[in-house]
Amino acid sequence: MGGRPSATRAFALSALIAVAAVSLACCPLFDMQTGLLGGSACAVPNLLGEREAPARLSLSELGLTAVVVNEHSDGFDAGIVIRTDPPAGTELQPCEGQVVLVVSLGPAEEPPPEPTDAPPATAPPPTATPVTDAEPLSTAEPIDGPDLGPMGVRVYDEGFDHGYVEAFRPEWNVDAEADAAYASESGNLVTEKYLVAWAGDETWYDYGITFGRADFTDVTQFQAMVRVQDEQNYIGIFCWKGEGGLLCEGERVVDGQGMGVPNFLQQTTRMFVDGQVEGSTIELRAVGNEFSVLRDGEVVGRMTDDTFASGGVGFLVEGRLLTDYVHVYEPAKPASFPWTYLRDDFSRNQWLTGDGEGEVAWVSRELLPDAYRMQVRALIDGPVVAYETVPIQVPFDPDGFPYAYTASVRVRKVSGPSSTGMGLLFGCLHENACYEFSIIPDEGTALLSRIDEDGWVELQGPLQIGSLPRENVLQVATEDGSFTFLVNGVSVMTAELEDAEGTLIGVSGQVSGLDNVGVVTFDDIVVSQAGELAD
Repeated sequence: MGGRPSATRAFALSALIAVAAVSLACCPLFDMQTGLLGGSACAVPNLLGEREAPARLSLSELGLTAVVVNEHSDGFDAGIVIRTDPPAGTELQPCEGQVVLVVSLGPAEEPPPEPTDAPPATAPPPTATPVTDAEPLSTAEPIDGPDLGPMGVRVYDEGFDHGYVEAFRPEWNVDAEADAAYASESGNLVTEKYLVAWAGDETWYDYGITFGRADFTDVTQFQAMVRVQDEQNYIGIFCWKGEGGLLCEGERVVDGQGMGVPNFLQQTTRMFVDGQVEGSTIELRAVGNEFSVLRDGEVVGRMTDDTFASGGVGFLVEGRLLTDYVHVYEPAKPASFPWTYLRDDFSRNQWLTGDGEGEVAWVSRELLPDAYRMQVRALIDGPVVAYETVPIQVPFDPDGFPYAYTASVRVRKVSGPSSTGMGLLFGCLHENACYEFSIIPDEGTALLSRIDEDGWVELQGPLQIGSLPRENVLQVATEDGSFTFLVNGVSVMTAELEDAEGTLIGVSGQVSGLDNVGVVTFDDIVVSQAGELAD
């Protein structure tokens, strides 16, 4: 069946992932074992598939000394532990001494051909290639996804890239020291020093920026800006620490000269009161030549101004600001629905990271500087699937997400057996109510599946779609319940799915065979308003 799991096995793994997520949230990351300083009995841990540094740390915590040797491997990426000596599970009494970590160097490079002075031989006639049911889908050039068309607007774009300041997504330009801001464990943006952040340019027209449930107790200066041309030209609010809270007034800045606009926001309007239990939600928006300021959903200032017709959004903070989210969006206008350009909830681990192990699989998830990496090892002889989802948070739109949209993800097989696959999850209500479009590159197959309380159900496929490279782009496009599924811009199947209206998007990795390890990465997840698909 193309390396797909049975219902019971996949469902068991789904339960494993849910338990792993809870355990990471509630429990210590390290269990201080009795053999930490040596002397007590211990067993050599199973470090297969671990990166070298965490593996060395695991041995050190037991009081063991790691000795690293390297060798080439076709099945493991460079830097991954292949095996240990003594083997995993070996009892050590006392718990001390050396353990050899055999770490992969990756596949061995083939030596270049020996030079020859002989004249080039006449090229033989080309050999016949196998005939498949579809044309090969490999491509030499990177794929940027479909043309969104003139009305297409991205509502979510996750490139898995780290910003200059860790707390910020890559859409933001940030002027600050590297430690000026961070994301707290509770998912808040926290600033400690002077910081300026902005997004957008002269092509932005009608936008708003919201600071959700923000605590300004220790802020000495704060500015929110729209129609930003540069650091010396914009419309916004200027706030400072006053008696009892944050005081603000409207301002227009032209060529670096700030001018108060009393009729925009009454001077010394208090936007936050020190000691209030709930933070203030402050919003600044621009629609046409109309500007407005809202506090906790109530309009507290409004004006008309024709100085700047377009420009980005941004903010400046001096001091310690805590805010639950920063939301950049297009406000509702006559004859149109609002849509979200991006929502930055400053969650350090928006995608689950760390290791988990259950009855059917061991799974490791890691956020790399440029991709999300998933490593799956089967603990049973059959196939297993691991997956993760994140919510897409956009204003309700009956003509947009989740009813009409295009989603895509760039996937890559790093290492593993021929059963290694990867997928794009969509229409998910929760982890046990989800749809998946997946491929197994080495087998050249595509599959449409659904997961529910009974496990995985194969809806279409596995279909032979032709030879595939190691890196591919998966796409799902839908409108009015009709779905089109593409690989590298080529449509491979269609389906009618009336109940795929969940707002979770996700990724999945799979492998088959006892102790087989598959490593895959995901990059450039994009969710856009429905647009014209590439031919």
